[in-house]
Amino acid sequence: MEHTINETWIIFAAILVFLMQAGFALLETGLVRAKNTINISLKNVIDVTIAGIAFWFIGYGIMFGDSYFGIFGGEKFLFSSDEYAFFFFQLVFAGTAATIVSGAVAERMSFKGYGLLSLAVSILIYPIFGHWAWNENGWLNNLGFIDFAGSTVVHAVGGLVGLVATIYIGPRLGRFDEHGNPTKIAPYNLTLATLGVFILWFGWFGFNGGSTLEAGGGVSKIIVNTFLSAAASVGVVTLLMTFTKDVIAVEKVLNGVLSGLVGITAGCAIVEPGGAIAIGAMSGVLVYFLDDLLLKYKVDDPVGAVSVHAGAGIFGTVVLVFFGDIALLPTGDRITQLGVQIVGVLSAVIWVALSAWVCIKILDRFLGLRVSAEDEELGLNLVEHGAKMSWYETIKTIKTIVDNGDLSKRAHVESGTEDGEVANAFNKMLDDLQQKVMILKDVSNGNFEQKIITPRSNDDVLSISIAMMVESLKNMMEELKDKSKELEAFNLRLEKDVKDRTYELEQKNRSLEMTIVELNETKNQLIESEKMAQLGSLVAGVAHEINTPVGVGVTASTHLLDECKDFKKLYENQSMKKSDLENFIANTLESSEIIYTNLNRASRLINSFKQIAVDQSNDSLREFDLKIYLQEIISSLNPEIKKKKIKITSKCPDDFIVSSYPGEFAQIITNFITNSLMHGFDKDDEGEIDIDIERDGEFISLVYRDSGKGIPQEHIDKIFNPFFTTKRGQGGSGLGLHLIYNLITQKFKGTISCKSEIGKGVEFRVRIPSSSN
Repeated sequence: MEHTINETWIIFAAILVFLMQAGFALLETGLVRAKNTINISLKNVIDVTIAGIAFWFIGYGIMFGDSYFGIFGGEKFLFSSDEYAFFFFQLVFAGTAATIVSGAVAERMSFKGYGLLSLAVSILIYPIFGHWAWNENGWLNNLGFIDFAGSTVVHAVGGLVGLVATIYIGPRLGRFDEHGNPTKIAPYNLTLATLGVFILWFGWFGFNGGSTLEAGGGVSKIIVNTFLSAAASVGVVTLLMTFTKDVIAVEKVLNGVLSGLVGITAGCAIVEPGGAIAIGAMSGVLVYFLDDLLLKYKVDDPVGAVSVHAGAGIFGTVVLVFFGDIALLPTGDRITQLGVQIVGVLSAVIWVALSAWVCIKILDRFLGLRVSAEDEELGLNLVEHGAKMSWYETIKTIKTIVDNGDLSKRAHVESGTEDGEVANAFNKMLDDLQQKVMILKDVSNGNFEQKIITPRSNDDVLSISIAMMVESLKNMMEELKDKSKELEAFNLRLEKDVKDRTYELEQKNRSLEMTIVELNETKNQLIESEKMAQLGSLVAGVAHEINTPVGVGVTASTHLLDECKDFKKLYENQSMKKSDLENFIANTLESSEIIYTNLNRASRLINSFKQIAVDQSNDSLREFDLKIYLQEIISSLNPEIKKKKIKITSKCPDDFIVSSYPGEFAQIITNFITNSLMHGFDKDDEGEIDIDIERDGEFISLVYRDSGKGIPQEHIDKIFNPFFTTKRGQGGSGLGLHLIYNLITQKFKGTISCKSEIGKGVEFRVRIPSSSN
């Protein structure tokens, strides 16, 4: 009866361990990208399958057969005996060791290569070390090595194989930037990963509890220790993130659970609950920092398998000496037992490192383990299994359109799905854009018989610009056609009396030349007047930047008007020639092209600076590229800068994305520059303004310098006071630096300091958080 109960418990525990395969599959599927989820799931299926057959065929015999020199077994191959319950329990352990590797090498190892590596783990790497530690005649077992349920035998062995494989095949594309800094690769579904961890936690009760190989044997304490260790690890990891990070990272919490489970596995039968909590807490701290250390050395482990299984497994195997019941230590004292445990984990590291490297090297030589860069970009779901994710066709179509510029293509719309909604919106945008392009194409070919697009709003600048341009050119061409007909009739009459009117035409030509000179002078005066009028109505500095294209358009329009007036005079005086008509048409087309080009340029400039004006009118929090935004602020101040001989230079890292208040940041930079222009330089002074921005951890470090007159020392302590100014009655309000001080210290919770020397300019140093969330 007792035998039946024990056998039933072992089988039940083995089934729980087998269920852990589902947990591993969910965890790894959730932590990789969508394009590789099917591949990683199938790898979890294939490795347990390969491990099961291979372990039955030869692995079990090597591990538990009669020992040769305490190193490997030599019987029980093709297993068939009365020990089926024990065999099945050990089989699912072998499957666990093999499946740990899949997470470490996810998203870049070929399916075939991974399958063969699982085979090597199941018949060679895992069974031989298992023989040393768990065979009754194994040399480590004879020394008194303790690893009750496999912190090292199962988990560290699987984690170490994963480490060797990961180092050999290298990181995923894009995991590290050009400077070697790690970049975040977003996981597919953290909810799936969380469910997977719960299943693993559940299965671990069978993993550790079943290792008693009997229904009694302290199973209850083992299960309690297993739970407490995992819980303690999660608690410590969560506290660490609370005090050291801005957010509680889901991946860290999940690995906290697994760290505690792996760490307690070796000593769960010989420690009390207090010891289990201590081991779990320390395992969580170890793995928390080990993850970052591995990234520092460019070890790309998508699921944290190396730090969790190898790190916590080795640590738990050694540290049990300090918390276990000394009466249960085979050597009888802690110091001797510590030496045995260290010998055991070192032998595991050396054996796995050498055997795994040789196996991986051979497999790569004849098969090739890593997929090509192109296949990695496409995703292993597609290239290895022909399985397309729901977003694939939409993304592929969008990429094709972007690459070749073919606006006639459309993304496939699958009704009732999120990607279908995206595809539908993208197609509508293409329809609108293609319609505008066709109108422009027809206009460029001289076809004005088009229905003008009705702008959808006042912000639809493209539609408004196209409508205005087409309508204007259409009216102009109709007038030119009428004039052309009149000129043809006029030329017929002109040919009859050209000789009689030669002298008169010469006089009129001289008069016309004088008129052109006067008109050019008038034109220049009008251009200057227009520039001044535009400068007087600047809105957040934008108008000055569009003055040039608008001015060119005005010049071209003036020239076109002059041409029309000249034609009118020639027409009225009946002195026009055919060449005059040809010149008029050529000049008209050239002026129209100039008008069109510069109106489009002005439109782009308006859009470029629109955000600056919007930001300065509100205090919204948003993300923006600091370098680009700084350049736009300086551009918006060009009208004031160009009044003086001041050169502004700026430095800022590329792709410096911050979450802050752009309007207030623009106000700070604007006030710094206008303050320098008003107080630092006299009218004809030449000088420089330098703006240097750098990353400083989680802060923005901004240094503002000018080479102007400087600030007297007696004024340094007063410059941030309200209404303090040395330009009273000359346009200085005394509020500019006071506003800067308030924004930096109150709005941004930052700091500002100033130093200056007369005749050598002034320097402001500002330090504000890069995130204001």
